[in-house]
Amino acid sequence: QFHKVTRLKKRPDLLISLLFSRLQKRLADSLDVRPGQEMIQAIASAESCGAAVIFADRSAQITFRRIWKKLTWMEKIKLIAQLLFGLIRGVKISESEIEELKSQDTLASLLSKFGRKFPQLKKTLIDERDQYLAAKIMEAPGGKVIAVVGAAHVPGIAEQIHSKKDTR
Repeated sequence: QFHKVTRLKKRPDLLISLLFSRLQKRLADSLDVRPGQEMIQAIASAESCGAAVIFADRSAQITFRRIWKKLTWMEKIKLIAQLLFGLIRGVKISESEIEELKSQDTLASLLSKFGRKFPQLKKTLIDERDQYLAAKIMEAPGGKVIAVVGAAHVPGIAEQIHSKKDTR
């Protein structure tokens, strides 16, 4: 962790990355889940049916750099404060809340609120990555593709893929 902190002066986007990863770890710990478990399962499932595994997401480092560049100073302060508050307060979410988040209506509502509170962050973290992931999925070799993505990306990726198919 220390080497990351010493580089913050040169790369302030590392602060957001570090805070996000700590918050993600706390959330995983509270749910007794290992971070990356879904990816391990996806790889095992792909291998069991002979499918190729392609990691299609944009590098987290690039994403966090883009976020940092696009946020105003006020948005940066607000984001850092929110992340620190989440770390200090602790992340507590129940199994029933997780199940509720799987509902497309609940997820759409949360993404809408997130977009209003942090429009530039949503654009970079969700919308741009939806476009990137959709392009990678469409470029994937083979006749059939199984894509494992976060629930927040499903609507945007589906929209991107359908709009690209409609223009062909």
